[in-house]
Amino acid sequence: MTRPTIAVLTVAAACLLAACGSGDGSRSTTTATPAGTPAQERAAVLDVMDEYMKDVLDGSYADACELMTEDARNAMMHRAQNARVAQVTCGSSLAKFMGALTAAQRTALEGATYTVATLQGDQATVRSSVRDASTTPLVKSGGDWKITVTR
Repeated sequence: MTRPTIAVLTVAAACLLAACGSGDGSRSTTTATPAGTPAQERAAVLDVMDEYMKDVLDGSYADACELMTEDARNAMMHRAQNARVAQVTCGSSLAKFMGALTAAQRTALEGATYTVATLQGDQATVRSSVRDASTTPLVKSGGDWKITVTR
């Protein structure tokens, strides 16, 4: 997978799938944890990533964009404008970039696993098994985790 394609999906935040599990933050099975605990927050972060990737892979781009901060949506649209996409919206930008993936790249995204790399207060990062050492940033705002961009 090319770095620009992954970077674009990551800005928008391509990472994500499953439930909750092992101590390293990997997703595997859902477990109940008390609200507000680090395990609960890790599960919530991975839930956002799971839903985002499901929406992206299913072509539910508007729904995927709802899981992004305004800054992340703007970054996605800015990249699409630079790629000369007409009528740029977050959803149309995601559609363009997903349409550019090869079958192998899409398969890699479908089979990816995700772990919470960092979690401190209202900031988190998630690492994907299909992307080198880079991470996807998330921020908690108004009680909800959202995919964001690094400033």
